[in-house]
Amino acid sequence: MLAIPVGLVFAAVVFAKLYFTSDRLKALIIPRIEQSTHREVAVRDISFTILPSLGVSIEGLNISNQKNRGFEREEFLSLDHLTLDVRILPLLSSRVDINQIVLDRPVIYLEVTKDGVKNFSGNEPETGGPTGTSQERGQAGALLLSDLEIKDGELTYTDRKFDSRIAMNGLNATLRAASKPGENAFRLDETASIDKFSYGTLSSWYITDQYRNQSERGSADSLRERLEAPTGVQRDGHPPCVQRRADDTASIPCPGRDAQESGRSFRNGRDRILGDDEG
Repeated sequence: MLAIPVGLVFAAVVFAKLYFTSDRLKALIIPRIEQSTHREVAVRDISFTILPSLGVSIEGLNISNQKNRGFEREEFLSLDHLTLDVRILPLLSSRVDINQIVLDRPVIYLEVTKDGVKNFSGNEPETGGPTGTSQERGQAGALLLSDLEIKDGELTYTDRKFDSRIAMNGLNATLRAASKPGENAFRLDETASIDKFSYGTLSSWYITDQYRNQSERGSADSLRERLEAPTGVQRDGHPPCVQRRADDTASIPCPGRDAQESGRSFRNGRDRILGDDEG
């Protein structure tokens, strides 16, 4: 009795492996990512995986910035490997139902141009006109709202309007969404840690914190405290006037720019990274 359902499952898995070729998966997955992000997406390779779980493996994923917006870099996000843990039955019906998304070594570049244009907000399409019904847009957006895990990521926030930078290396994070049946609201549970945090202007770094081992790793809470009042930064958000080094701390002059503007940029960058920004 048990051999029949096991055999059916095995046959379905083998069929899915043979049916979902690289070209077919690209036609199924890539347009949904592009519709969710309103950006061009390119991949080096994409394949259906059986072990350790059923899913889709994407190698060499690149998501571009929107064109003709004045951004310095062409890429908004690039990563070595992306794993989508998908449910097989919906996939056989050309529906992408994702349990988990795992990003290996992503490089995320957030930028504000001199004119104040942001590459991480206002996800309007580059071309005019509707991109589909509200239900279709909601389904596309759900592609990136599943359980998310980031491994060894790199994130850079560059504000060219107010001459500031924030960088995080060795970023590891998990984000999981949960909701009760019949309720539209959902709860987000997140954990995050980093190996290195830096803050400064476009030309030089003022603060660099290197965490040497697991016990010293910066958690989200410790990072929040560090950003609230790092060494040399006043509570009103003015930029630091010291540069931390491995052996000592050396004083350096503050850059010749308006302190109020640079302080505002620091706070904006901090809030964007920590998710406290309301704009």
